[in-house]
Amino acid sequence: MSPLNLDQPNNVPNAGPMDRGMAELIEKLRHLHALKAKAVREEDYDVAAALKGDIDTLGRAKEAIAALEHEKKAAVQCENYARAKQIKQQIYTLLNSGYETEMRKKGAPPVSTKRAADPTVPAPVAANTIDNAVKMPVQPQYNVGRTPSVPSKHDETKIGGRGYYDVDDALKNKDEPEGNPPSANQAGPMGLSEDGKGAPWERKLNQLIKKNSSEEGGPAPLDRDAVSLDTTYEKDFGIYCAACLLGRKGTFREAAIKAIACSEGFKALTSHTTTAADTLLIYLSSNGHGVSDPVAGVVLASCDAVTALVSSRLSDAPSLSHMSTGMSMLVPQLVSRLGDANNRVRESVEAVLVRMARSSFGSEKIVTALLVDPDKQGKKPAGFRAHLSRIKLFSTFVDAFGVDRKARDNALDVNAILSKVVIPSLQHSNGEVREAAIKLFAKLVVLQPKVAKPYMDSIKPAQQSLVEAQIKGVKNESDDSTDDDDDDSADMETDTVSVQSRRPSLAAKKPTAPIPKKPAAQTPKKPAAQTPKKQVKSAPPSRPSESASATRELRTCQFCGEYNASFTEANLDMHYVRSCPMLCPCPLCDQVTEICTLQKHLVSECEGRDLVKECPRCHEAVRAEELRTHLAAKACIEAVASHSICPLCHARFKNSTAGWRTHLAKAPGCANNPRKYDGSGPVQ
Repeated sequence: MSPLNLDQPNNVPNAGPMDRGMAELIEKLRHLHALKAKAVREEDYDVAAALKGDIDTLGRAKEAIAALEHEKKAAVQCENYARAKQIKQQIYTLLNSGYETEMRKKGAPPVSTKRAADPTVPAPVAANTIDNAVKMPVQPQYNVGRTPSVPSKHDETKIGGRGYYDVDDALKNKDEPEGNPPSANQAGPMGLSEDGKGAPWERKLNQLIKKNSSEEGGPAPLDRDAVSLDTTYEKDFGIYCAACLLGRKGTFREAAIKAIACSEGFKALTSHTTTAADTLLIYLSSNGHGVSDPVAGVVLASCDAVTALVSSRLSDAPSLSHMSTGMSMLVPQLVSRLGDANNRVRESVEAVLVRMARSSFGSEKIVTALLVDPDKQGKKPAGFRAHLSRIKLFSTFVDAFGVDRKARDNALDVNAILSKVVIPSLQHSNGEVREAAIKLFAKLVVLQPKVAKPYMDSIKPAQQSLVEAQIKGVKNESDDSTDDDDDDSADMETDTVSVQSRRPSLAAKKPTAPIPKKPAAQTPKKPAAQTPKKQVKSAPPSRPSESASATRELRTCQFCGEYNASFTEANLDMHYVRSCPMLCPCPLCDQVTEICTLQKHLVSECEGRDLVKECPRCHEAVRAEELRTHLAAKACIEAVASHSICPLCHARFKNSTAGWRTHLAKAPGCANNPRKYDGSGPVQ
């Protein structure tokens, strides 16, 4: 059986009822595991044993569902739809039986006593329920009509009598004499009372919540049937705070988290319970709450709360080793918010992950979660922001922990980063993602050349040149930072590689090279007393020629090789977009792409890649609806490794950069290229 997956498929808009049911079952298991760990820490072994029984029951249900899913897929493949329908109903039965498992809390009475006291409490799942559900015959289902509702009789209440319109009387507690305030468990017209049950710690916490909230009145009481684990939160945080945390208003949730995570609130909680931090982490990592909350303000407050726990800002908080289980549950939820469209949320999550990695919690679990491709974590592909944040975090971790595993135990694995992060990101359709991947690639090559350089063969030639240019820039920056001559370092500027934002598919075009120094006559010199003689260095004799070469390189198109003294950054942009004979706009997404890699771009990187399929014979992109006809005709040119085929005119020549330049950038040029071979512009 596959390992327990803690992703949340019920967040996917297209998830079916079966997926949502399975997700709820997994969420129930996750909370039961957390509660059992908490009970073990408190040495409440009766509760731990009861929770273990529930976990085993739900685990068997999950295994049975997985086996039935496999059998259902086999039945669908064999087109035995009657059997598939039977299996589907059996799976629904198992899911419904799994939900009947009652979560036991510390101090709760035995199940039999609790059911005797409250008949609404569901019975525990019997051990043979799963086996019976699998073997039971499928019962026919009938469409049962809805029970007709009783017509309202409000208008039949006589005037002056007690009925629907007596709002004041309806709000009073019938069990209490008139004139007494509502009990702590009952909501008044403005919501729950701030006093809670009257304990000093609870009143202090509720006052802080009220201070942080802009809402008038208190939260509405909880619906016991709709909210799970509310008694656990009520036990540790109180009735008022639990209603805020699990209520519908985001302002109350945000205010409650801020109150718990501040010094005064946490001190009040620790005077009442020793498990406040564990319960808070369970809430922050639960689905739909805390870090996963849809309200941005709640997510920001959750990040601040985690920061307070990690940074020991709360003097009464337990050690990170004691909270490691809760922190581990929180990591996947934080990683899933890296692609958030809200910049503040994304930056806060990144800061929390960096702080957690630098703390005694360590970076191992965070790095493991980041190595998973965001596009493979759910049915819906992640946005480009998730990939950008992921690369940014890895770059930060490389700077902080290094890549030499012999020198540091927490150093990062270069092979894992390159194979699972950098190389896939270089194939991404977004230009910013590719630019960030190129910079990280260059950094890894500089730090671990023996390990990183073999990966250069797996990327495009144009990307290889960009990585090499970025490596030069990193080395030049390193040389400039160690230069002892303050005047020279002030005049030296390093031009880093950057992706052209106008066309995301076209990666950085500017080779990295230092800008020539200013003449000595224009550089003001410092007094001799401020500049010791030992710091004065004579420039190497080859420096002028290097500067001239670098200047010429900046004025040369790296694709077609054209040199033009008027090529500035803006003019080069215009050259790439309109004139360079080696480039063309993609016919599907209109991004400027190298002609030599156009076919690969269409089938792997293009935003419209779903419209085309790659021919296995000629390796060209063919419209998806025409692929069968294309294969049957067998009229395409079979692809060979030694030769290239122009996608514009289908001319065949040797596979090399020189071959492509000869065909596209020298007379007479490609017959079907809309740009002139000499780079003078479009064909008239």
